Amino acid sequence: MKRKLETVTLLGIDCVDLDRLVLTMDICQQEFEFAEVKILTSIDSERKDVVKIEPIKSIEEYSKFVISELDKYVDTEHVLIVQYDGFILNPEAWSAEFLKYDYIGAPWLVGDWAVKDFDFPAKLLGQFVVGNGGFSLRSKKLLSLCAKLFREDVLQRYHPEDTAICVYYRQLLEKSGVKFAPVVLAKQFSFEEESTENYHWDGQFGFHYGFSRTDISKWLEKNPEYILDKEKNILKEKSNHENRKYSVTEYDLGWKELFRRESDILKDIFGQNVKLIEHVGSTAVLGLAGKPTTDILILVEKIEVIEKKREAMKSAGYDYLGEYVKKGAVLFVREKNDERLCNVHIFQKDDTDATEMLAVRNYLNQNPEIVREYSKLKMDLYEKYPEDYGMYRKFKDEWMENLLKEIS
Repeated sequence: MKRKLETVTLLGIDCVDLDRLVLTMDICQQEFEFAEVKILTSIDSERKDVVKIEPIKSIEEYSKFVISELDKYVDTEHVLIVQYDGFILNPEAWSAEFLKYDYIGAPWLVGDWAVKDFDFPAKLLGQFVVGNGGFSLRSKKLLSLCAKLFREDVLQRYHPEDTAICVYYRQLLEKSGVKFAPVVLAKQFSFEEESTENYHWDGQFGFHYGFSRTDISKWLEKNPEYILDKEKNILKEKSNHENRKYSVTEYDLGWKELFRRESDILKDIFGQNVKLIEHVGSTAVLGLAGKPTTDILILVEKIEVIEKKREAMKSAGYDYLGEYVKKGAVLFVREKNDERLCNVHIFQKDDTDATEMLAVRNYLNQNPEIVREYSKLKMDLYEKYPEDYGMYRKFKDEWMENLLKEIS
């Protein structure tokens, strides 16, 4: 069950590469349900969470926009600002204490660089100052006050915008009632490189400062579905879709028999641990074209039992992909010659994603006209992208997102 942040907007701004931001925004929503989600960009997109703005062509223009315009796009009490290189890493580190303040971001350890390059007061040398804005939680009150001071020509030095708020005009803002989070709490909220010796993320709620400067290897180890593209310095989903062989065919009655055979093997392996085993995905829908890949849903009492079954699954020809779909769920796959033959999705009983899988299957089986539309889409996409599974998935998943909204 996702945690609801009913007074927080999740917001990102990117006028350069929309995909890199979308990925991190999606990661932030894996464990949280926000009041609103907004992606501000000048790039054309059909995503419903995209809000078009004029192009932002430099980091100076970004700072000016955040100080003077951002309040117009936030209607909730707080906004969580994320970037492609600053986002939620550890949902368990969330604290309602964060919401008691108007600004919280990773503390800076003030060094000579801050004094020489950014005019930090020399008296702050060696101290921690809150903090970074790339991954930060701010109140609507703060946003509106900054915009007002900018219009009144009081807040003249707006770049970098987080330094303007947290250093140049901090005392002025505090006199107006703005509360900055204490350093101790901010260190729980987010991390960015403090020094050449201390640059490793270690369990904080989020992080910032570019993948080349802040080491998030501990998170990547726990989330093997993501990798760093070191050449582009961006996060990417592991290339499970890229260059993967696939095919799309008309519905085959034999798919039911394939499910039966696989389910018999799985029942022998998991025994009484299985609470439910169901045929899901395209091959479970009568008349639906799709990849000849059997999707099987298994519900167990406790997900921890899976660890004891990994060797048996390996012996049966299944590869373990771990928490590939989501945290707390496990995926096994059977492949031959780089083509996926079977997916085994294992969830703990009462998992909402498992319920969604069953709901989609049942809805499609009850609506043959939707099945025909979906089949045509798949066949058309396969004809257009026979060698590009990533593009096939991209457009297919967008269609499915709209269907899920209709079902719900």
